[in-house]
Amino acid sequence: MANYQSDKFNLATQSIAGRREWIYEDTGPLADVIASGFVADGSSKGAKANDWVRYLDTSRGIWYGLRVSNLSDTGTTQLTLDGQVIIGDTS
Repeated sequence: MANYQSDKFNLATQSIAGRREWIYEDTGPLADVIASGFVADGSSKGAKANDWVRYLDTSRGIWYGLRVSNLSDTGTTQLTLDGQVIIGDTS
């Protein structure tokens, strides 16, 4: 089970009027990362629905393309990621 680490969820690019792109790197399995509310502070960092997230599973060397699908207010607004598109393999 992976534990979310805020310092590993970072803004990569931002267009003037469009979506943002984020990067998250961790050793945890994809199933943990896309679990509802895994990214505990995404909204406070500025993430919005339909933003793009590149996730690097560093233990397997695989990049995934994910989308911010939901924001839920639980006192600290969490976000949920979806999609399981492999966009790269560094192994």
